[in-house]
Amino acid sequence: PGNLAPGAKFAVDLEQLRGMVRSSLGKNLFSNAIFFANKLVTLSGGQPRDVRLLAQAYYLGKQHRRAVQLIQQHGFLVVPEPRQPTAKPMAPVRRPSDTEARAAATEAASGAGAAGQARRAARPLGRDFALAI
Repeated sequence: PGNLAPGAKFAVDLEQLRGMVRSSLGKNLFSNAIFFANKLVTLSGGQPRDVRLLAQAYYLGKQHRRAVQLIQQHGFLVVPEPRQPTAKPMAPVRRPSDTEARAAATEAASGAGAAGQARRAARPLGRDFALAI
């Protein structure tokens, strides 16, 4: 390796490089994995499995944005344009008048209405009630 002539080509074993990336990921050496995966993507010409390996290294190294950008850049993820909302706008909220609010508070305090009926229905039935199991 030290005696290569300038401009000489050398062979790189991509499978060995992939193994180094996987080994680094397995040992939680994410910056190491990113370094080697980046070289791998460059040398392999952007093969999908190598791009995925680099994206995984970015993701596990908590570089989520770079992972998404890489996947988009290589055309593996298409982000749809935001749609226009189709739902109608909500109607304004009607606030109860003071009279209606006082009437509802009085009704709740006296036990009238649905809440009061539920409380009355939940009362025990008496001594002669037995639970049948």
